[in-house]
Amino acid sequence: MKSVTETIYSDSRNRLSTNGLNLPRGFMLVLIFAAGWMLSGCSQSSAADRGVELTGGGELSKQADAQPPSQNLSRVDRQGAVEMAVTPMDIGGGSDGVIRFEVTINTHTVDLSMDLARLSTLATDLGMRLDAESWTGGSGHHVSGELDFPMYTPDGTPLIGDAQEIILTIRDVDASERVFVWQVSEIP
Repeated sequence: MKSVTETIYSDSRNRLSTNGLNLPRGFMLVLIFAAGWMLSGCSQSSAADRGVELTGGGELSKQADAQPPSQNLSRVDRQGAVEMAVTPMDIGGGSDGVIRFEVTINTHTVDLSMDLARLSTLATDLGMRLDAESWTGGSGHHVSGELDFPMYTPDGTPLIGDAQEIILTIRDVDASERVFVWQVSEIP
């Protein structure tokens, strides 16, 4: 039969004493693992890690070692619990006859499994407006994809034509409306 002293000594070898707390080693390991998991979470690299600087106007601008700010076309909207970044990829229509935007959506609380094409319109400062044709993004809490619009209206008129400004509106993604605006002259 063990004495009280042997029992206390045996128990203390399986415990970790930190600042007066006497906790079991297994509990401490679980606590350390949980803290590390929460810190890493499912977050992505910060804007600074990607060489991007967030400006007051909700736009992304590259730092000095990357593209000049005038060449960066990304726009960011941070309404509600969702951050959405949009970059025009091809407004000239290219060989496939579409106007294309790259869209990245991040959240930790909202289901992003919606069809962004059904929620998006592209308009010009001249009043022309078209609904999106397709969205290639998936589902989850970190979604990226391409949002495509037709280059021409149903009557064959070019959407952009003589426009000076294009306005992308995305509705009902944890905010009633998100609006992204570009000057046509700034898009190569």
